[in-house]
Amino acid sequence: MRSTPLLPLVLLLLLNLGRAISNHAVVPSSLGGIDMSELEVEMSAGCDPSVAGCEVVEPLVSIELRALDPTTHLPPRPMGGTKATEADALADSFHVWLALPQDSFWVNLAPTESHRVIDSELGRTEVGKVMLDADLALKRTAATLLHPDHVVGAAFWDELYRWVGARPARLCHSFRQWIVPGVATMQITPRQSGAGCGEGDGEDGGGAGCGDGSCRPGALHVLRAPLKVMQEASYASDGAFGFLAADASGAAKAMCAGADENARVKADELFERLVLPALQAEVNESPEYERLRSAYLWRVVGEAYLSGAVSDADVEGDVDTDAEERKRRVDAEVLADFARRVDRSRFARKAGDGWSPSKVFELYAESASRGEFHVTRDVENTTSGDVLRRTYFHGGIDWRAVPSCVRRRAAGTGGFEERCVAGGGV
Repeated sequence: MRSTPLLPLVLLLLLNLGRAISNHAVVPSSLGGIDMSELEVEMSAGCDPSVAGCEVVEPLVSIELRALDPTTHLPPRPMGGTKATEADALADSFHVWLALPQDSFWVNLAPTESHRVIDSELGRTEVGKVMLDADLALKRTAATLLHPDHVVGAAFWDELYRWVGARPARLCHSFRQWIVPGVATMQITPRQSGAGCGEGDGEDGGGAGCGDGSCRPGALHVLRAPLKVMQEASYASDGAFGFLAADASGAAKAMCAGADENARVKADELFERLVLPALQAEVNESPEYERLRSAYLWRVVGEAYLSGAVSDADVEGDVDTDAEERKRRVDAEVLADFARRVDRSRFARKAGDGWSPSKVFELYAESASRGEFHVTRDVENTTSGDVLRRTYFHGGIDWRAVPSCVRRRAAGTGGFEERCVAGGGV
């Protein structure tokens, strides 16, 4: 599989399966989580590379299409792709995405939410560990980017202070981000049969294969699987589990009473424009998030199976459209039953590694209280010649004094209900 069209892509399915700053001080609060509950997948039909508008894409991972065996619970086999080795190391993730309910696919590190860090079932899996560790890494990556000695942080603070000028404005901003799936792109190639092909002729003794390349097993190719980083305000309006998080705007008001509201809005705009793209690039490119990206690849593959997008029709190269559709519906039901019966101990996280959600939360709370950096810089005002001493620090907040507001979906209304308490409890 070598080529896929950029324009047009065939839509497959849309699944609803989720500081105190002054002219001398900066205290950002970096909160948020990861929500893998909702997927949007585009299916590519393939194209001729010689035709204008066709782009050659090497898959991230190609998965051999084969029926799942409920007696062995073996996941599908990666058979190629630029990220095949990394995906194979987390192959058991496939069963997690199949067996657990969609409403468990979240993690949430917020200082007043120690009781709601991760779904209890997800927390017993390697996928849960990968997601929660990545959420903690997200806070630290954001702090690194905001450091005034970093090129991104320097641009952020320089532009913000240039906007503020020399007036003694008290600035206040609260940062909160969520990692969510971007739009994934897949392509399915059915099994090709040729003269001399037969069972067991393929590589590693499986599938259909022959030396002249005239036959090959069916395959699902994940071409693109980007992750997106969203600010809390955007996620709260679109995300499935925005109600899990503490209300960042309420917390910011408590921390920064009397702050310059216009400056806060400006800081938010600058973060969205300057910092968020760099943060998203880190999540999609940095080795620190490699395992999260691998887990997401299996999330895409698992949903393709569960939704009926992958079936024996693809494996056999069935050309009867009506029969293919019937088989997809039956296969989706079979897979749902497979997910219910899968042995969950097979994908449970290995005990004895010393890891636990509570320990991750403790590391996060320590960072939020102690701060990731605290530096002082003397900056000359090019207009007046005055030297301003600015102190930048990240964290250092006593969260016990911050009220927490939690929004939950109200039963039967489709809206939200909100409850706020002081002192960090909900």
